[in-house]
Amino acid sequence: MSDHSSSPSLMILFTAYLRANFELMPHVSAMIQRMRSALVAENPRPILILDLGGAWNEESWECQVTENRAPYLVLDAMSYAAVNADGLAVEDIMGMQETVQMRLLENTMPARWKWRDMTVYLGPHAAAPAVTWALDDPPFDGAIGVTENGCLRLYPQTGALGFVEAAWPSLEIIQAKTIPLSWDIRPDPSIVACVEFVQREAKSYAERNSRSQNQEEADE
Repeated sequence: MSDHSSSPSLMILFTAYLRANFELMPHVSAMIQRMRSALVAENPRPILILDLGGAWNEESWECQVTENRAPYLVLDAMSYAAVNADGLAVEDIMGMQETVQMRLLENTMPARWKWRDMTVYLGPHAAAPAVTWALDDPPFDGAIGVTENGCLRLYPQTGALGFVEAAWPSLEIIQAKTIPLSWDIRPDPSIVACVEFVQREAKSYAERNSRSQNQEEADE
């Protein structure tokens, strides 16, 4: 990579469509941390980690039991800065935001991300300089992102970790690429433990609800 010591730039790592794949998430976390460490070792710089949506899956029992909260708890442990929480209703986003450090976003709720003297706004309709996600198809095959009027729009990548380096403050793309998600990378042990904890809590919650429902039916 080129030397940007005299020209500030913003690094972005992003995922999409993880579909509540809790077995894969520890591997994704390890990929993110590996890339993050390499970028910081080369030159300290801001690294924005995003998920563009599709983290939930209606067929996942963990999502069914927790009303889609489970994958967002894991993403929070993976040090994401913000996620497009398209699996949650607005009122659920507001309630869950109190329990996670990352920002839970939806189309009408922009957020702010700050690193030193660099401030970026996140989400559709955010004021420039802004990083947003696509609500339509990319303008050409293989597009990872496009920049227009100080707004960088990222396009979700299936089965891959997206990487974009953007100039500051124009957010014009300097380089962009995708790295296929891999099961071969050793999983992040802390995220393995987090997944197991979330699954245990979800199972316990389901069992308590079942007992409560059975008791109510017996009392009728």
